[in-house]
Amino acid sequence: MRYWQALPYRKKNQFLWLAAGLFLLLAYRVAISPTVEAYGHYRELTGQMQSASAAPERLTALGQELRQAERFLVTGQADSSRTDLLLAGLAPFCQRQGVRIEALPPAQAEKRDNYRIVTRSVRLAGSYANLVQVIYHLEHRLRAGRVASVQFSVREDLLRGTRTLYADCYLQQLHQGAGQE
Repeated sequence: MRYWQALPYRKKNQFLWLAAGLFLLLAYRVAISPTVEAYGHYRELTGQMQSASAAPERLTALGQELRQAERFLVTGQADSSRTDLLLAGLAPFCQRQGVRIEALPPAQAEKRDNYRIVTRSVRLAGSYANLVQVIYHLEHRLRAGRVASVQFSVREDLLRGTRTLYADCYLQQLHQGAGQE
């Protein structure tokens, strides 16, 4: 104790600052640091709990996406039989609507991963309203595929002096697995 009383005030202040620094360091290590870690852990667990509470909705949404994707998938059939079926289903409807089938070229297939994308094109000629009805019939009634693109064009026959509206319709189907081409 005598040693402490014999020290000048400047040294006492230095010891006081050193003791205060050590106390703050010790208080941080003992009390504050574990509290900060526990709060971070709490926030992480709260986030996990919220994502877990949303799991049933997410599962339902993923199930709907899966069912929608399965609706677009078809099993592989030979291309020629599909083209014949398409022509057999399309020709009577086109005849009733007054639309001509100008071209039905062979389908083109592109393989990606475990899927095969088959693209068919159909060239139709007729009035705009009837062409739209035939395109709707192709996609929704015959389920020939999803309409990827339709290009309308007008061609003029100079010999006859008539103008004809054409629709180039591109249909795509997604086939699962290797399948036939």
